[in-house]
Amino acid sequence: MQTQLQSRSQVGIHDIFLPIPMKVTSLSGEQIIIRQGYSRVIKEGKFVKLPAFSPASLFLGGSIFKSSHCSFDLDVTSYSVVRDQPMHDLWDSRPLWEAISLSVFMNPKEAWNIADIADSLQTTSSRVRRTLFSQGNCFTEICNTQRLMRSLFELAGLERSIPDISNRIGWSQSYDFESSFYNRFKVSADVICGMKFYAR
Repeated sequence: MQTQLQSRSQVGIHDIFLPIPMKVTSLSGEQIIIRQGYSRVIKEGKFVKLPAFSPASLFLGGSIFKSSHCSFDLDVTSYSVVRDQPMHDLWDSRPLWEAISLSVFMNPKEAWNIADIADSLQTTSSRVRRTLFSQGNCFTEICNTQRLMRSLFELAGLERSIPDISNRIGWSQSYDFESSFYNRFKVSADVICGMKFYAR
């Protein structure tokens, strides 16, 4: 999965938290990655790899004179391995919150609920809740976070409207998608849509 962003202004995308390793490549202009309190400038033609479940922020330092243009590439091998893996296999190989995060990111439109996950794992809903709590996580928060992470790629990569993207990721109508997107990334969904790169 790959997408590109291009901006002629300074834009920050905060709190990126992907369940799959990602490579950010500078195609032109300046980009800065902030991770674990350290900032790193990505020089044109170079890239930075972000591990899975590694919080990061990305700043594009574009100007009217020179755009900031970069690509996001999800690790294809990890993506392929996880995409068709059953939930119980994921749970055997990693913490439950990671398995759920991966599953929601891969299939955001599914109606995720604890009862179905408990059934697939042949356990109880209360045990799933307890396990997530012991790992410092909440089921609803995991689902919302990974749907928003997927929406970042969908908004930047598809020529669709914001309501269409909201529907594609299974966003609940009881939550305001655009305000949730802004609260997470500190940038509006409209701005990300305006940064799409169209090859000419």
